[in-house]
Amino acid sequence: MNNTNVKKINTLGKVANVFVIILKVCLIVGIVGCMIGGIAMMALPNDFMSVKADGNAQIVMKNDELTEHLIYFGDIEELRESTLNYKGFGYTLKWIVDKADNSDGSTTYNIDAAVDGVSGKEIKISGALACFGGALVLALALVSAVFAGKLTKALAACESPFEEKVIKAMKAFGISLIPWAVVKFFMGNLNAIVTVLLVCVVLLFVRIFSYGAELQKQSDETL
Repeated sequence: MNNTNVKKINTLGKVANVFVIILKVCLIVGIVGCMIGGIAMMALPNDFMSVKADGNAQIVMKNDELTEHLIYFGDIEELRESTLNYKGFGYTLKWIVDKADNSDGSTTYNIDAAVDGVSGKEIKISGALACFGGALVLALALVSAVFAGKLTKALAACESPFEEKVIKAMKAFGISLIPWAVVKFFMGNLNAIVTVLLVCVVLLFVRIFSYGAELQKQSDETL
């Protein structure tokens, strides 16, 4: 391969490796912060706070062009009819939204909400789980970043992008993204689809580079 092109690949690999190092540092800081936050939440006493509140509201919206645009862009798309009325384990949760169309063309939303019996124990457990869950997600991202670093190092030192070490590093990076996609999928995150597509693209490039390596080997043997 042309030495100029190889040098460009090496340079891009070195630059990408710097960004990966920065990313790994940020992820490590994030993991440590989440772990400290989770431990701090668990250390709080069960009675450090309690929550009790209730209220109701009435929102009248005119069905004009502005409102339609707001709904279209999603600014108020969460304002819809819904019912949550739960009592159990010593606490109460209620969130009820009723919708009514008025004769003047406007729409009225009646909101009734209440929460009672939520103690510091439930709050600290929820907060700790959120922190530890965040640490897990960041840890999976860190694993992918580590394999991405191996790929960038291989590109920075390669004499050809079709070298076996480059292809192996690329394949390992693609596989490392799979657990990340699975976790995001179970979290209900639509970005999981993007991650799955990224995995497919990386593995597709692995096949392309493998084929390129075979062609280069055949060319070298012919020469």
